[in-house]
Amino acid sequence: MSLIPGSASPVCTASIASLGASEVASDIDSTSAAARGLLLFDWLMARKAAEAHATALADWHHADDAAHRQYQQTRGVYDDAVEALFGGPVDLSEIEDPGPVPVAPQEEVPFGPPCPAAIGRTPTEVAAAAAQGIDLYAVMQTHGTQVPPLSPAALEDLIDLLPLCVALAHENHFAQLFAPSAVTIVETGPGPASVQTVTAVNELARLIRTAPEEEIVLLGAMMRADLPTAFPSLGSLIYDSGEGLRHRRANRPQDALPELRRQEPLVILVESRDQLSPQLQALGLPVVALPPLGADLLLAMLRRWCSATGYLHETEIRRRLPAPAALTAASPDGLVYALRQSTTLAVADALRRQAERMQRDQAGTGPCLVELHLPRAVHDPLIQLVADLEAWRVGDLPWSDIETGWLIWGPPGTGKTMLAAALARTAGVPLIAASYAQWQSTGHLGDMQRAARATFDEARNAPNGCILFIDEVDAIGNRSAAGSDRGATYENKVVATLLELLDGVVGREGVIVIGATNRPELVDPALRRPGRLGRILELPLPRPVQIAGMLRHHLGRALPDLDLMPLARQAAGLSAADIAALIRQARTTARAARRPIDSMDLQQALDGLRPRGCAAHREPIAIHEAGHALAHHLLGITRPTAMRLTLGGGMVEPQTLVEPQTLVQFEARLQTLLAGRAAERLLLGDVSAGAGGGEGSDLAMATETALRIETVFGLGGQGPLWIPGSAQHLSLDRALAARVRERLEAAEAAAARLLESNLDRLRRIAETLMIEEDIEGEALERLLGSEPVVSLS
Repeated sequence: MSLIPGSASPVCTASIASLGASEVASDIDSTSAAARGLLLFDWLMARKAAEAHATALADWHHADDAAHRQYQQTRGVYDDAVEALFGGPVDLSEIEDPGPVPVAPQEEVPFGPPCPAAIGRTPTEVAAAAAQGIDLYAVMQTHGTQVPPLSPAALEDLIDLLPLCVALAHENHFAQLFAPSAVTIVETGPGPASVQTVTAVNELARLIRTAPEEEIVLLGAMMRADLPTAFPSLGSLIYDSGEGLRHRRANRPQDALPELRRQEPLVILVESRDQLSPQLQALGLPVVALPPLGADLLLAMLRRWCSATGYLHETEIRRRLPAPAALTAASPDGLVYALRQSTTLAVADALRRQAERMQRDQAGTGPCLVELHLPRAVHDPLIQLVADLEAWRVGDLPWSDIETGWLIWGPPGTGKTMLAAALARTAGVPLIAASYAQWQSTGHLGDMQRAARATFDEARNAPNGCILFIDEVDAIGNRSAAGSDRGATYENKVVATLLELLDGVVGREGVIVIGATNRPELVDPALRRPGRLGRILELPLPRPVQIAGMLRHHLGRALPDLDLMPLARQAAGLSAADIAALIRQARTTARAARRPIDSMDLQQALDGLRPRGCAAHREPIAIHEAGHALAHHLLGITRPTAMRLTLGGGMVEPQTLVEPQTLVQFEARLQTLLAGRAAERLLLGDVSAGAGGGEGSDLAMATETALRIETVFGLGGQGPLWIPGSAQHLSLDRALAARVRERLEAAEAAAARLLESNLDRLRRIAETLMIEEDIEGEALERLLGSEPVVSLS
C-alpha cells in the first residue's frame, strides 16, 4: 500500500479533513512530474513486496512439504520399532495426515492511510509532543510512536532508487530510457553516488522487465508514457572524460566499444555533465540529473521510512532542518545515520547537528565575538547579524532583509581579520578569506578577474552560508581619485569586476561580504553604497577594559586571580595583535625559566614594548591630548569620550556629532586636528613632531581635509571645481600647496585663540591626564566642564 496521502478510510474521513493543511501538506503537487516519480518508486516497491511475498510463500510450501516427508519417514521407523517390541504388527488407530496447511487469506485493508494520532489534538498538544520529539501526524491512533524497523535493503532503495525515480519522471526520461537504441546520460553528482546509481538503474530495469503485462499498462498510464510490452536489458557504463568510456567492471576503455555497438538501450553514468567529451555533448543526448537532497525529497523519504500514517508534521520538520545548502552537502553516511532515528523529528535533528558540526570544523578554533571584548558600536550590529543569519537558515527571515555587505575600518593591528573569523565562528559558518594582492598575484587582468570570480563561486557553494572576507579592500582602487593613465584604467576594470560580483545578476544569497581597510576614504564610493559594502563599522584601538578582556582570553586558566586592569591601563594604545604578542613573549620568558607564567612576566613583556624615552615626553604628550579634547568639547562638532596616555604616546577618542558639510564645519574640524600643536605652543613655547608621522597623524588628516576643501568639495579658492586625483597634484601645483598651507595655518591660529581663552582649564586637563593616564565617561565630562560650546554659525 502506498504511503502517499490519499483517500482516508471511512473510519477517519471526517477527522482527516480536520487536519491543518500547513502541517500535513504533501511535499509535491500530485500532478507534477516529481509526484509521478514518487508513484513510480511506490510501484517499484510494490513489485518488490509482491516478489518477496511470493518467495516467502514458496519457501513456506517447500518447508511444509519437507516436514510432511519427514513425518512419513519417522512414522515408518516408529512402526518398525513397535513390531519388533511386540513381536508383530499392532493395530493402532490411523493418524490422519493433515497435508499442507492452507494459507489464511489476508485481512482486508481499508483504503487510504491509517489515521494519525494528531486527530482531535489541539495545536498546543501537537507542539508539546513535538518538543518531546514525537510527530503525532506520523503516529497511528491505535499504536505507539515507534515505527517497525525496515530492512537495510529497503533503506538502500529509499536513498538510491527514490532520487532516480524522481529524476526519470521529468521530461519523459522514463519512457526514453527504454526506447530502442536509446542512450541516456545520468548525472549522479560527486562522490560514491555513481556506483550506487548503477545498482539502482539495474534494479529498476529488472523490476520492470519481470512485471506482468497488465501492471506495465497501469504503469504507463500512471507515468503518462507509452511503454513497450517487452523491455530490453540495459548496458550501464561510467564515463571517464580523461580516457573515454570505461566499463564499470573491467575499467578499460576498449571494453566499452562493444556496448556502444549494440542496439539495446545504453545508460552512461557521469558525475557531472561537464565531464562529457565534446563529441557526446554535440549529440544532444538527454541528461537525467539526480536531484540533490532537499527538504522536499527528504520529506518524501520520511513519509515512506518512519511515518506509520504517511503524514508528517511538515512545518516542524522544515523548521528543524539545516539550511538548504547544508542539507545538500550531507554525506551519504550522514543521511543513513539520520534515517536510523526512530521518529521523523529525530531525523531532522540529526541532520541539523551534522550540519552544525561541519560548520564548526570549517570555522576552526579561536575566540568568538563575545571573547573579543569589542566596543558596543561594533559588537551589537554583528551579534544582530548572527541572529539574522540563524533566522534565514530556518526560513524565518528572507535574505533581502539581511545586511549583506560590511566595511570594517581601523588602525593597523586592531584585529579586523580576527574579527571576521570570530564572526564566522559565532555564526557557525565557514570563513573564506581573500585579498586584492592574492587575486592580482595570479597574473594579468583577466587572471585576476577569474581569481576573484572563483572566490565568490566558492563562497556561493559553501553550505549554510559563509563569511567572505576581503582584506585591504582600499587597494582595489578608487575611480573617483583616478586619472586617465593606464593604471587608472586597470583600477576601473577591477572595481567594475568587484561591483558585478557584489550585486550582479548571479546573486550571492548566503554570502556575507566583509571588506577591511585602514583608510575607508580610499575605498571607491560605489563599493560603499548600500547593498554592497554599505554598513561601515569603525574598529578603534581597544580601550583598557577591552584590553583586560583580551589579556584574560589569551591567558586562559593561567593567573585566574590576577587583576589585569592596572596592566591594561599601561597597555593602552596597543592593538589586538600587540596584545597577543605580549602574551606570547611573557609565556616565552616563563618557559625559559622552566616555571608557570606570572605577573612579572607580563610586566616585563609590556616594558619591552614601551618606547625608550616615553616617560620624558609625558608632559608634552598630555598637553597635546588636552588641547585636542578641549577643542573637541568647545567646538561641538565632536564629543570626546576618552583620553589616555599610551605606550606610544597619547590618544583622544571623539564621537562625531555633526558630519561636516559646510565650510565653517570643515574649518572647525581642522581646528580640532591642529589643537594639539596649538596647545604645545601655548604652554611649552614650541611644538614637537607629535602631530606628524604616518597617514593617520594629525597633520596628514588635516592636510587631506584642507586639500579636499580646495579640490573636491568646491568650498575653496578655486570655486566649484572638482579635481580627480588631487593628492598627486599637491607637490606639483605650488599655488594649490600655498592655499592648503594658508588654510592649515589659519586653523592652527584659530585653535590657539580658542585655547588661550581657556588656558587654566587646558593646564588642569593636562595635569589630570598625567596623573590618571586614562580618563573617560563621566569623569572626562566633569573635567571638561559643561558650559555652552562655541557657536559655528
